[in-house]
Amino acid sequence: MAIKQGIFIPRAHVFFDMAIPGCKERRPGFDQVRAVLKRGAAQVLMVFATNRLYRKLYKCLKLVEEEVVGCGRRAIFVKSHIDMADAARWRLLLQFHGLVDEISSSMYGEHIRAAHEGLFINGYVVCTLAYGYMGLDVPGLFTKRQRPRQLIVIDPETAEWVRTIFRWFVEDRLPMTRIVEQLNDLGAPLSPMSNGVNWTHSALRYLLENACYRGSWSYGKSQNIWQNAADYSKRVLREKPLKEKQFEDLRLISDEMWYKAQELLLSHFQRRGGRKPLDGNTTKRPRTLNGILFCKEHDVPLKIAGDHGQLLICTHCRCLPKEKRPIYSVLNRALALRLICRRLVEEIRKDKALLQDLIAPFMKEAQQLQQGETRGWTA
Repeated sequence: MAIKQGIFIPRAHVFFDMAIPGCKERRPGFDQVRAVLKRGAAQVLMVFATNRLYRKLYKCLKLVEEEVVGCGRRAIFVKSHIDMADAARWRLLLQFHGLVDEISSSMYGEHIRAAHEGLFINGYVVCTLAYGYMGLDVPGLFTKRQRPRQLIVIDPETAEWVRTIFRWFVEDRLPMTRIVEQLNDLGAPLSPMSNGVNWTHSALRYLLENACYRGSWSYGKSQNIWQNAADYSKRVLREKPLKEKQFEDLRLISDEMWYKAQELLLSHFQRRGGRKPLDGNTTKRPRTLNGILFCKEHDVPLKIAGDHGQLLICTHCRCLPKEKRPIYSVLNRALALRLICRRLVEEIRKDKALLQDLIAPFMKEAQQLQQGETRGWTA
């Protein structure tokens, strides 16, 4: 299209984004396009379709009006045959095609969900599988990407770990912290909900709350709601899943054990966390060191934890058995701040030249005040 229009596009001015939704405002490739337009390095913007800029029509119109036409530049939409050189018609064509593209995006979503529901009812893989399950290739069936269609089956290795976890929690009544330690100590395969390094408290809770282990599967329990102002997608639970089905052949534990686990979770002392302090006392919980102290072994910042948020811990170390933790103890936030400040004072006092450099500006300011001068005016 560019050649037909007699437009030369340098390779350095060809931009694209991979696996990033078009509804997102901040995209690396798109940000580069706007930077090129802002500095006037290009006079023509060539795009495949209106929804390649934005999924929303009003955002597309705003960009074209303000950053293209308003700056005396030209835009071409290849698929829609819209050219800003056609001054009499381009606005009408842009609004029409932009509206069609926006409606099509939402319509395709409904079609995809309907297709997924049919696959789900027949036991095929349509989303990320829970820990304990795997996909089994079905001969002769392929997806649109020509990949083998897969059935949901029980994974013998991880399924045994699921049964062990429920047994530890329900029958042996082990605390969740102790279960996490044992899973990491014994080298259990990681859950998809883990941090990729160790089993975590949140990954364990997600496993214990998952009803698929008693054979009750559901599709579409939640949906993504795009927040235009914040430029991110928010996960929101639906009132009712789109589809539900009982698969007895995928059951790993009994109903009695699963419901007993839910009862114990509701009464578990670790069920809550992250509550902001009500007293507003920052003396016991100083924020100065937040994000500054790191675990040397895992290279991660220490996180706030403990009684009333007064401690700092390494979340990776706390998932390991006590005898194998690089950082064994917890760190009091107020004590850590006092000790660090005390050490800084000692080091500053040792450096006489640094003291003079620090004192000099204050002495100069004091002399100016004594002379009646304060920042450029005279009393």
